Formats: sequence, structure tokens, C-alpha cells
Amino acid sequence: MESLQFAYRGTIVQAATVHESDRSRDMPRSRHDEHRLPAGLVMPFVRALAILEAWTPQDRWLGTAELTARTGFPRTSVIRLCQALLQLGYLCLGATGPKYRLTAAVLGLGYATYSTAAVRKVARTYMQTYADECSLHVMLAARQDLTLRQLENCSTLAAPQTSTMLLGGSMELASTPAGWAFLAALPERDRVNLIEHVASVQPREWSRMRRRSYEGIAQVQQYGWCASPMESGNEIMIAAPLPLPDGTPMVLASVGLSSRVTRARVERELAPRLLAMSGGILQASSNELQ
Repeated sequence: MESLQFAYRGTIVQAATVHESDRSRDMPRSRHDEHRLPAGLVMPFVRALAILEAWTPQDRWLGTAELTARTGFPRTSVIRLCQALLQLGYLCLGATGPKYRLTAAVLGLGYATYSTAAVRKVARTYMQTYADECSLHVMLAARQDLTLRQLENCSTLAAPQTSTMLLGGSMELASTPAGWAFLAALPERDRVNLIEHVASVQPREWSRMRRRSYEGIAQVQQYGWCASPMESGNEIMIAAPLPLPDGTPMVLASVGLSSRVTRARVERELAPRLLAMSGGILQASSNELQ
């Protein structure tokens, strides 16, 4: 049996008690699946985060049964976790029945992402200009677990719609130029650790894409951008890192049909403009934060 106690604003909080027999079935069905997590994590903390992530923008109150279904935790674990989050002030208990809602304290967890919001605010104008003038689709993405999640995208009527462009859609780190650009932007130790994690969680995918991933990373380190192999298929992606003022990397990528995105055009026009857009967004967002 494992019990977690920690201090929060001077208060000692008793978190969920975890029985050894509950460990395998206590893991959520979300992105915190057991096989996707590195060893050595404090599991009560991971489970508490999974509870907070169970709410969607459409939810106000969630009951124990709904939280159990969404996380995959046993009902008893959900109750214990919710009690700990109530003590911390992250959840509020309903007046009638065991229903919970998030409190304003949860917003405090997001204040550190203000720089990301500033980048998104100024990026859209730059991205739309690039999309219109180059007749390509453009996206801004950030890491979520072992993928990159699209935060913004801009399209143009002059370019056919591509399967890659989906707001909120994800791209794999190991198999896309956007992923290679992100990996290249990380400090070396962080990059090595993340690649090792990708290889352990997605061994077949990493074995298939290992050589191409390292080639893409090397291309970014040399030129500042990377692109899909021209023979890779119907869609070509060009990607470049966008380092935030706090050092956190995001990624800018443009996508178009191979008939419109030739190697010569990438090197002469599209990649240099993508790098210029990255610099412009970084400068404008830095001014926004001052």
C-alpha cells in the first residue's frame, strides 16, 4: 500500500491511497496509459492530473460514474482522488449529489502558458499572409505527449485541402517533418531522453523512421528547416522550429500537394519565407509580452 502526503500552501494533504493490487487497473485509458509512461513517476500525482483532464469545454459538473468511465480508474480511487483535489481547492462539490466541477484555481495552472497565447495571437496574421501568398496551408503546433498538436492553422482557397490540416489534429514526432523540427530544437539531453522514450513506446515506428528522423534533425540543425522527402507521397510538409521567449519550442509547418511544392521552390522560396515568418512571429510575440 502506498499513501502520498504533500504540502500545499502550508496545508498537509492526504492524497489517494494506492494498493499494489490496484496499480495495473488504476491506470487511466487516456494519454496516461501505463505502457506510455516512463518508470519512476509518482502515480497518485499522475492520476490526479488525469482526473482534472477528464473535463471538456462542454462539461460543468461530472459525477463519480462519469469520471470513472473517462479515466478507467476504479470508483474507490476516483472518490479518494476527488477528495484530495477538493482539499487542494481544484474541485468544488455540488450541493446535491456527488458531482464535481473545476474551480478557478485550475486556471492558475495555465498562467505559465501565457507566452503561448501571445504567440498564437500574433502568429495568425503572419500565417495567413504566407498561406495566401504561397498558396499553401500553414499550421502552428506544440508538443502533447509523443505527438504535436495543431493549435492554429490557416488555409487558402488557392490550394486544395490536404488530409494533414485539422485544427486540434496530431502529428507523430518520429515520422513527420514537424516532429523532426521539434526534436532538433530541444537541448541535446532533452532530445536524447525524448527519443529514447519514443523508441520504447513505439518500437516499430521508431525502427522504421529512425534514419529519416535523424536526417531531418540534422537538416534543421544545418539549415533551420526540414522537409518531407520529395518522393514521400502526395503531400509535402516543410517545418521549422519556433522557440518561445521562455525557451519552449513550437513548430511552424506548411503543407501542399507535391505538384505545387518542388525541391527548387522549397529551397528558393518556401523554406526561407517560413524561417522569416518564424523570426517575425517571435519578435512580435516578444513585444506583446513586454
